[in-house]
Amino acid sequence: MQRLEIPRLPKDELKRVVLGIADGHIITSEQVPQNMVSMVFMPLSLGALSAPDGILPARPVEPTLEVEPDEPRPPSLPVPPVKVPPPTPPPYPHAAMEDVRWARVPEQDVLGPYHAAVAAHEAAMDDWRRTVDEPYKRDLEAYREQCTAMEAAHASAIAEYEAAVAAVRIRNDAAVAAHRDALTAWASAAMDAYREWSFDLGVVYEHYDKAGPRGINGYPMFTSLRMLHREDWEVVRAAVIREQKRRESDDLLGGV
Repeated sequence: MQRLEIPRLPKDELKRVVLGIADGHIITSEQVPQNMVSMVFMPLSLGALSAPDGILPARPVEPTLEVEPDEPRPPSLPVPPVKVPPPTPPPYPHAAMEDVRWARVPEQDVLGPYHAAVAAHEAAMDDWRRTVDEPYKRDLEAYREQCTAMEAAHASAIAEYEAAVAAVRIRNDAAVAAHRDALTAWASAAMDAYREWSFDLGVVYEHYDKAGPRGINGYPMFTSLRMLHREDWEVVRAAVIREQKRRESDDLLGGV
């Protein structure tokens, strides 16, 4: 596998790095919290150490989730039939019957026309029952049956819709879970491939005088960085520890 090429430094340069770290003129990625390294060394957040194409495995593609079906709208019920009211029966001639009671007019002159009107009303009622009431009852029954059928069809559509939504959600959840598992496996494989590619990288570092005007949580921020080979870093790290111990020893002032 192709590896990140990091040149080895000569001894004089390694000594300057050791003294720079010991004197506080150089900061390394080992001195920065892991979650802040890319913010302190800003080129990292811009992809300065991104592996080239073909090094890392392809990232799993986000699944295309199914769209849930639209809920069926309730049906527009038909207009109910209208029933024409029956004819009005003739009123009983109360006032005229007073004239009959006082013998001002014969009873037949009053009741005759009234009975004729009642007979005509009965005939009109028979015709109304035949032409209006019975068809209305048939239309009303058909209307109720049609409404019942439409409501039953809507209830069936709702049940099918709920089943379809549940099935879509199950498939979407399965697709998301499969992608999550694939992403976990990919992350592990990508990390292994990246470690292999960047195997020779020890630390990144930079001189404090290269820091920008702003900092973050007490740390400087750099727009540049330098890389140290892992074997050079082992040498530098051990030398820094020795130098720090020497400076902390009682012999720092030569026994004075």
